Amino acid sequence: MIAAGFLDSRPTPDPEVTVQPYRSFEHTLDPVVAERMAAFLEAGIRDGEPGPVIDSVLPLDAVVQAHHRLEEGAHTGKIVVLA
Repeated sequence: MIAAGFLDSRPTPDPEVTVQPYRSFEHTLDPVVAERMAAFLEAGIRDGEPGPVIDSVLPLDAVVQAHHRLEEGAHTGKIVVLA
């Protein structure tokens, strides 16, 4: 699933956890760019891509470590926390 949207803007309940927001919607306002994006995504899905890039998989008890890794920007890809 590929989703584009806003992250929850409410503060996290844990003061030691910081959420890094990502908001970039200017590209969706240009119909030519939006059409190119759709064509790129459709082609990727048809070809079995895009696949997620997994940086690390951590157990639930390492969730604080996962957030620190995210905050540091030390990751390349998604940080997966298993429940």
